[in-house]
Amino acid sequence: MSQEKVLRTLESVGLSSSDAQLYIFLGKRGPQKARDIAAALKMPKNLLYLSLKNLQTKGIVNVSLERPARFSAEPFEKVLDIFVRTKLEEVEKIESTKAEILLDWQSIAVGINPERFPKFTVLGGRSCIFSRLRRMIQEARREILVISSIPGLVHAEQSGLLDSLTPNTKLRFLTELSEKDLDALKSFLRQKRRAIEGRVPELGLRLFGKIVIRDCEEAVFFLSNDERIHDQKSDVCLWTDCEALVNSFVGMFENLWKTSTDIEEKIVQASNGGNPLQTCLIASSQEAEAKYHEAIDLSEEEIVMITSSGRLDYELHKGVLEKKTRDGVSVRIMVPITGKNFKVAGALSDFCEIRHVTPSHVDTTLVDGKHLFQFKSPFSEQDNKKIEYFQNTLYVNDPKYIEKTAAMIHDIWQKAYAPLFVQPEKPRTSAKSTAAPIVEEKRSKTYAKVFNFLERPNIPSNTSEKEILSKILNARRRSARNCQKEGITLYGSLAQAFIHPPSDIILPDMMIQVFNNRPQSSFGAAVLLCIYLKTETNQGFSYIPAVMVQTDQGLAKFNGVVNSGTMIETYNYLFKKGEIEVREQSNSLFVGWAKPIQLPGKDAIPPAGILFEGYGEVRTNVAKLAIANGWQILSEGNSLEAFTTIYHPSFGYSGPGTDGLFFRDSIITYIPPSRYASSA
Repeated sequence: MSQEKVLRTLESVGLSSSDAQLYIFLGKRGPQKARDIAAALKMPKNLLYLSLKNLQTKGIVNVSLERPARFSAEPFEKVLDIFVRTKLEEVEKIESTKAEILLDWQSIAVGINPERFPKFTVLGGRSCIFSRLRRMIQEARREILVISSIPGLVHAEQSGLLDSLTPNTKLRFLTELSEKDLDALKSFLRQKRRAIEGRVPELGLRLFGKIVIRDCEEAVFFLSNDERIHDQKSDVCLWTDCEALVNSFVGMFENLWKTSTDIEEKIVQASNGGNPLQTCLIASSQEAEAKYHEAIDLSEEEIVMITSSGRLDYELHKGVLEKKTRDGVSVRIMVPITGKNFKVAGALSDFCEIRHVTPSHVDTTLVDGKHLFQFKSPFSEQDNKKIEYFQNTLYVNDPKYIEKTAAMIHDIWQKAYAPLFVQPEKPRTSAKSTAAPIVEEKRSKTYAKVFNFLERPNIPSNTSEKEILSKILNARRRSARNCQKEGITLYGSLAQAFIHPPSDIILPDMMIQVFNNRPQSSFGAAVLLCIYLKTETNQGFSYIPAVMVQTDQGLAKFNGVVNSGTMIETYNYLFKKGEIEVREQSNSLFVGWAKPIQLPGKDAIPPAGILFEGYGEVRTNVAKLAIANGWQILSEGNSLEAFTTIYHPSFGYSGPGTDGLFFRDSIITYIPPSRYASSA
């Protein structure tokens, strides 16, 4: 066992990191004096003696009677026995007093309101997560639905999770199948002892994270998709029994399930070269490219593409698609809309239909409902990358397979978002060079219509990404006692997006901002969700501040003052912990709420979740906002453009990257009118 594994094992049984490192040091070096240990580990003496005392109390470090004393470690196998015995004794003690504890609980629980409220819980660490999953599986009466990778399924089997399935409970799972996981999947299916059914989505769809759903009543969804056993502490997921969110995940699962292929059939296909009947894998990039362009040139009715963002510029300047539309061929393109391809997509929309989809699909082209092409690598105009794109192209002309695939593509098209493009004013000569400024202009113009902000100028600044991060890490909490006179500062992260609900949802367009405040913020760690509604005014449409939801009473009171004169004075809600949760993972942020958010009038946003997925390059932004009542807001942050996905059965919404931002590191400073006037 490596030192790193020993360290993780000791931490997993309850030792702190410093205690575990100290034990390993003594185990390797033998008896040591305290001053030598402190010097070798560069550990302060007060921390060293505290760790030594903890380890002595647990019986895994000994001290000699000589002066100065020497400290030595018990053998590792004995240490493990001590911890195993301790855990068993704890379990036996709880088991023996279980009846008494339950009686005590009943005596104090008489006055508890039995009404059930939907809630969220953040689960961290694999042991905590597996404990919850085991309980869910044990309590399942009808069905467990799972979206997971094959390594995740295998690990669940090996850890005994699936042993908890009752004979009457069915398990259905969706997974991705690759050649390297084929043997592991076969082994997993051989081990199944109860009703287990699996499928693999078509079109090479990449599944969203990992999800486990019990009886359509509760769900666990992971924010991390890392299967590495050695990284157990990084596992983070959210558990919820919120009916709307659970139904959203069930609906997503069922939509994928009905258009997926049985796992046994997929195994046969993979074993025979990975292709359905009447298909071929074209290994030669030249041959594949020639066959593809031949099919495009001969098309007579329709060309449908699901493609990656980098391919749009190539298609625009090649001019083939524009020529085909003049010949009467319908061209539809589904692509992730980003800042880099925004102008190009707008130019293509002059002669074909463009819709935004999430970047979770393999590049696919369907020609006249007769020829299907799939490409494994993302497109790039570089010669060597272009060769990789066309290598091992999957070509299908089997009518039954294409009919099924065409129905799936149509379904994706119906649910895709059709963005409003800013059309280029100049001839299409160099779409690349001006794409970002056009997006920024569009975004700036939209932000200018956010009511209550008189201005939003960018401040000339040489502030770097590291400086923003350093400010947050080194920040000290600023008192909120005199916040109305002195202002406040919020440290953490911020996600925001312009949301355009589907036409069948009776809700206006809106801008949603989510603040995840760290403990060093003036009001401490807290969640703040702001909703601006798109409303017609005398000056045209504006995004008017309408609702604020927060988890801290002091912050709620402060926002009521700052937003005086707006609807937020009335629609300023305080949610309890568990009613709204925010969780970050890498460049993503998820927010979910478990009860409706009432909007002005009769409308309400039902319980739902929003995932913001940052992408591209990090940019440092500094801006100052002047509010109509005299307050000012200084905003500093490191931002990414972000895709936005709403999880709710009725929404089915995924917004383009141009409509969202994720400030991974954010500092928001509220400056009261008095301080601003005195500094001026």
